[in-house]
Amino acid sequence: MHRLLALVLLVTISFDSYSQNQTVLDSLLQGARQATNDSIRVAYHYELCYQWAAYNFDSAMYHANQMSEIALSSDNSILIFQAFSAQGLAHDYQYAFDSAIHYYTKAQELAEEIGYRKGIAISTFNIGVVYYYSGQMEKAIDNYLEAEKSYLEIDDQRNLGVLYNNLGLIYKNTKKYDLAKDFYLKSLTIKRERGDVNGIMNTLTNLSTIYQFLENYEQAKVASNEVLSIAKEQNNSGAYLAELINLGKIYIATDDQSRALSLYEEAAGMLDEDSPFIFKTEVFHQLSNFYVDQKELVKAKKYLDLVENLVAEDQLDVQMNHYLTFSRYYKATGQNSNAYTALQKAFDIRESIFDNEVLEKTTELEQLYEKEKREAEIARLNAEQDLNTLTIEKSQQERNVLIAISILVVMLAVLFFVLFRQKRKSLLERETLLKEIHHRVKNNLQIISSLLNLQAGSLDDEVAIDAVKEGQNRVKSMALIHENLYQNDNLSGIEVDDYVKNLTDTLFHSFGVDTERIKTELSVEKLKLDIDTLIPLGLILNELVSNSLKYAFPNGEGILSLTLHKNSDALELQLKDNGPGLDEEKLESGNSYGWKMVKSLSRKLKADVLINNEEGTEISMKIKNYKLVA
Repeated sequence: MHRLLALVLLVTISFDSYSQNQTVLDSLLQGARQATNDSIRVAYHYELCYQWAAYNFDSAMYHANQMSEIALSSDNSILIFQAFSAQGLAHDYQYAFDSAIHYYTKAQELAEEIGYRKGIAISTFNIGVVYYYSGQMEKAIDNYLEAEKSYLEIDDQRNLGVLYNNLGLIYKNTKKYDLAKDFYLKSLTIKRERGDVNGIMNTLTNLSTIYQFLENYEQAKVASNEVLSIAKEQNNSGAYLAELINLGKIYIATDDQSRALSLYEEAAGMLDEDSPFIFKTEVFHQLSNFYVDQKELVKAKKYLDLVENLVAEDQLDVQMNHYLTFSRYYKATGQNSNAYTALQKAFDIRESIFDNEVLEKTTELEQLYEKEKREAEIARLNAEQDLNTLTIEKSQQERNVLIAISILVVMLAVLFFVLFRQKRKSLLERETLLKEIHHRVKNNLQIISSLLNLQAGSLDDEVAIDAVKEGQNRVKSMALIHENLYQNDNLSGIEVDDYVKNLTDTLFHSFGVDTERIKTELSVEKLKLDIDTLIPLGLILNELVSNSLKYAFPNGEGILSLTLHKNSDALELQLKDNGPGLDEEKLESGNSYGWKMVKSLSRKLKADVLINNEEGTEISMKIKNYKLVA
């Protein structure tokens, strides 16, 4: 956990290297031994604690405890404050968040006791940092805003710049992008006034990212290009390389592939053994993607192999995208079996990502629910206590009772309002999660459809190919349902007329039908059906329409009509074509999987299937088991 932009340093001694360096450690130890007063000796031990914090907890705590001994022997409150802060720092870097908050709070309480304004700001800010890294964003914001008041009082512009940058990070992570932008701009203004070159580059990069989320790509380019210019002036190759990658993402988002390719090629030329592996995987993955698109398959394979050797187990997104690119590469080289295997790997990784996201979101909702319960219980106990107080005072004065009852009524009204707001927020969170689940299901069904498409490409038997494509169309019919659900505000149902129109359009496209020669006549009542009704209905429609498109129009011309209306206590479905007709006996006695599925699903919907072969084929159903949604 490297927090150069987050934790506030307490001492003025600074060193160029923030990594563990024996020369630096020896120099610091020598300085601590030769220091002529307690303040300087504590400063050296703090820096030693900081140098060890990310690498060895025992060594970091040794120097923090040395600070504590010196501070207590000298009875110097400022030095004791610094010792508490160092102990918090040592625990903080080891993810021992409760212990870190314990020591930072002791530092904060001491600073308040002695009126040390800068110490109050530092400790409050550091508590906010701990809450940020432990995922408790609301508490982090509360502490940052408290620290802001203290920094403004003592006019500490340097730490205000850091604080505003951190607030920007929090609002970015909670997807409040406009707020994030405002705090980044405040941070940038302070850093420009102070001439903080590294701080300016850091905040400009953050701003560029926010502009990308806001789809303001021109401003994102301006920010990134300024970082490149500053990094070049400062001869800061690390910052320059990182920003090349960031700018490349902007050009990818704006479909300027040639410019993005040139930036990633420049970045690839700067990579060496010491470059962060995350930079390497990003650059090599993007280059492999570009070269697959351009059919430069030898170059694509070179970078695909480099990513394969570098990608870490925990980089699930990178792995998934890598295998998707590999699948495209194999397909371009005619290796359909390998393309199928790579796509399957991508699908499996996507499942893992989805499982992790759902677990994380579910845990977040559970925490929110527990928090609401606690707050409601506290409010209830407060109300009870107030009511008891009113009962005691009732014997004293009737007027006071009336006033108190009025207060209680107001309090209860406020309580119910707060509970209503909290309940509404919880419902919105759950709705967001449900939308996300439908979105993920739709994506997974699309991947299954792609797998079936690849499998069809590797088969020679026409019957097998048709069977696979039929399966692909069934998957698409279900994917449409989940797509409609996550795009709508009402998650309980789907407009059946829109769904039927989309389904028939998809099937016409899948079968390559000329819509000028085969006409469709749709008459679907505007009804909203729940998902349990629409999934079997959608699969039935998929089979019936597909059957008509395959067999009813041997000359490639005709009319297909579909009606669906609510009549009394049933939904009436009718599909009619003007083809040569359907052999019902042969259909019933045959081994058609599609017809068996129609019969099975119709039983689920409590529907009778009637076939009329006069003037073409007319299939009618009266669906009794259905559910409308308001």
